[in-house]
Amino acid sequence: MDGDRRAVLVAIVSGAGRPLATRVKKATSFRDRALGLLGRTHLARDEGMLFEPGGSIHTWWMRVHIDAAFLDRELRVLKTCSQIPPWRWRFAPRRTHYTLELASGKLKDSNVRIGDQLRLLESGANVRRPG
Repeated sequence: MDGDRRAVLVAIVSGAGRPLATRVKKATSFRDRALGLLGRTHLARDEGMLFEPGGSIHTWWMRVHIDAAFLDRELRVLKTCSQIPPWRWRFAPRRTHYTLELASGKLKDSNVRIGDQLRLLESGANVRRPG
């Protein structure tokens, strides 16, 4: 994403096996989590960012609308927020371990619901089993 060679890219797949995003950057360092998607003028439908640890988010200084899903340790959806415009807060529910940010409208298009179990695909082949 944007030429960052250090980015660890993964894919997020719904419980039904439908890809939500195939180019998801894992944000695990303080720097990556702090910068998030700031400065992006466009977010492709297959792009996203997975924050670990996740938590509440803000869209201050962002230029694009996003969708967000708050996930527990098992990648189960605890809460979804769609079409979040810039300059807003969204609070994470208790037990949030990951926060997934996607292109605006992606959660609705993919029919993601609270309680859905997502899967994390690393290196294009290995399925990460939560827990």
